[in-house]
Amino acid sequence: MPLLEQMATGNVGATSQGSHQPPVPLNEDERLVALSNYQLECAATPSDLQHIAALAADIFEAPIALVSLLARDYQYFRGQVGVDIPGTSRNISFCAHAIMSDEVFVVTDATLDPRFASNPLVIGDPGIRFYAGAPIVDSQEHRLGSLCIIDRVPRPPLTERERRLLSSLAKLVMGRMEQRRLDIELKATLARFESMAAATPSAVICAEADERIVFWNKAAEQLLGWPAAEALGRKLDLIVPHRLREAHTRNFTHFQEANNIDNYPGRTIELPVLHRDGTEVAAEVSLSAWREDGRAVFGAAVRDIGARKRAQADLLHLAHHDALTGLRNRTGFGETLAKALDNNAAVSLILLDLDGFKHVNDSLGHGVGDKLLRDIAKRLNARLADEGSVARLGGDEFAVILPGVGSAQAAAALARELQDALAKEPFWAGSRNFQIGATVGIAIGPAQGQTVDALLSNADLALYEGKATARGTCRTFEVSLRAAYDARRCLENEVQCALEHGEFVLHYQPQVRLADRAVVGAEALLRWRHPIRGLLSPASFLEALETGPRSAAVGDWAIEEACRQAASWRRVGSLLKVGVNLFSEQLRLGRLADTVRSALCRWQLPGEALEIELTETIVLRHDDATLKQLYALRDMGVGVAFDDFGTGFASLTMLKRFPLTRLKIDRSFVTDLSTDVHDRAIVEALLEMGRRLKLNVIAEGIETSEQEVFLKSHGCDEGQGYRFGRPQAAAHFVRSSEVLLSFPGLGS
Repeated sequence: MPLLEQMATGNVGATSQGSHQPPVPLNEDERLVALSNYQLECAATPSDLQHIAALAADIFEAPIALVSLLARDYQYFRGQVGVDIPGTSRNISFCAHAIMSDEVFVVTDATLDPRFASNPLVIGDPGIRFYAGAPIVDSQEHRLGSLCIIDRVPRPPLTERERRLLSSLAKLVMGRMEQRRLDIELKATLARFESMAAATPSAVICAEADERIVFWNKAAEQLLGWPAAEALGRKLDLIVPHRLREAHTRNFTHFQEANNIDNYPGRTIELPVLHRDGTEVAAEVSLSAWREDGRAVFGAAVRDIGARKRAQADLLHLAHHDALTGLRNRTGFGETLAKALDNNAAVSLILLDLDGFKHVNDSLGHGVGDKLLRDIAKRLNARLADEGSVARLGGDEFAVILPGVGSAQAAAALARELQDALAKEPFWAGSRNFQIGATVGIAIGPAQGQTVDALLSNADLALYEGKATARGTCRTFEVSLRAAYDARRCLENEVQCALEHGEFVLHYQPQVRLADRAVVGAEALLRWRHPIRGLLSPASFLEALETGPRSAAVGDWAIEEACRQAASWRRVGSLLKVGVNLFSEQLRLGRLADTVRSALCRWQLPGEALEIELTETIVLRHDDATLKQLYALRDMGVGVAFDDFGTGFASLTMLKRFPLTRLKIDRSFVTDLSTDVHDRAIVEALLEMGRRLKLNVIAEGIETSEQEVFLKSHGCDEGQGYRFGRPQAAAHFVRSSEVLLSFPGLGS
């Protein structure tokens, strides 16, 4: 193989390459990556680089000129004059030395230079004697190759002017290479853009400064109805609704004048676009702008947001309307009432709370309840017509807004008509009918509330008072209601702090065995030692305590304190059973059995030393989980007494279901025993029922000897009342002379 061909294929052996290996730049890997970006290694010689090589040969009157680029093991020529090989091995390359220099690298006579004297390119074809190469350097200082001139005879060193000229030509090569890289990137970018635009679900449209469309993807065809072949070349107003075209033209011109296209950040707007069939499509349009070959190009990605708009409208409707009845919900009600109150305009607010609805829900299920609510909403709407608007605030509470109505009499008259509309005919669900009424509270704005919250609060107060009076009433707000409410709230706040400050105490009232008048127990009764008002009975604060969050904590404290006191009495020989009244919240929380067990254990008491007293109201509020807790108490030996039996709504079946040990006859039946035959009959029946059910029976409120004698003669087990002693502090309970004289059996 001829030597020149060996050099071209890189097959020159090490022994023939000379003893001097060319140096390698420190950043060789980075340099090779930078070189690969120009994609010249396997490409044909670009004409502009060939032209620069020919220009160098002509200017310097050199027989050979090369644009040489240096790969890892090879130098390849992409502009050459005087040789017709694609390149040589890097090991014998003069260019490998040239790229290491900041200046033009010159060898005046290679045969006299020990680095090249034995180089195959010197001793063989093409017989290099003179070499001058200017490094080709990119913007990141990567040395990619050289522009060199070669002669077969020695030459004198280049003048300074010749060095500058050769360096300028090398920079020109670099400029052409950089332009090629940018063109490659642009083509790749356009290819990627077209590929992405074809795949994206958004309609992609591009236009030039004259608004002529130059790109239109498949998604644009589907969204706007125009095939690309018909859309390309037409103006952008093809997709602009007719009513917006004048503004579009004005805005497009202004956009070009006001924005720096090269630095335009893009923006997204919502506007309708025009379909080929003339319909408008709600769209979100993302705008962009750039330059191609110096020309401004504008792009738009268009997305159909009709479904999103409809979903937003649906969500907005759901956010303001009740899903069950279609009426305005609390949010929609608030906005409607706020508008009605604008500029202190007159408005009446009517709140309706359904009577008897909870029983329907609890007994027949929410399916029946939901149907009734829908029917109730229709009936209210039908009666109101255009006079006002109805809202469902939640559960079984409705609100009616009457804009422009500032008369309490007029509002009350309409409220009564609404009540009549509900009550006059039953509601049907399946084969059953239901009679549903409503209790009403009314407030008149702006006199009784200038804001939504104030007016609603006052109407709610009127409703609360109406429900407290009787179902089916219609109550209008009065200033006195607010004063009473504020006082009640103040009391509730005080009650909640009383436990923390240790203001609650227990007083004890004796319970005696009527057969021998021996004291066998005591009922622990809650008292509040108020720091200002003195000692208060439960009548002064019990309602406020029960409606607050601390009732369970007070009830647990009472159990603990009663057990402590029972243990104290037992240490001095008084084996009394102590009864403690229960709060509903203690059962709801589900920890009653654990609380009692801990207190008995802490004070080393048997279960028989404690009795828990339940009222009918508490029993009616709870379910099977309540029974489990009460059975757990009975298993500990703790007594379970049914207090005030017969005064509420409890059924006789509860006597079977609940693990009771004692019935307490309410004082209301005892007070008139000597004069009221009905009370005597009720008491006799209760005593007989207790005997048959094997329940201990105690009568409360005994104050006279006649009452005591009657109860004793009819087999009542125990008694409690002022005849035997008033409630008093534990310290006085045993020491009181009244107790000691009246109850000789004390301590027996």
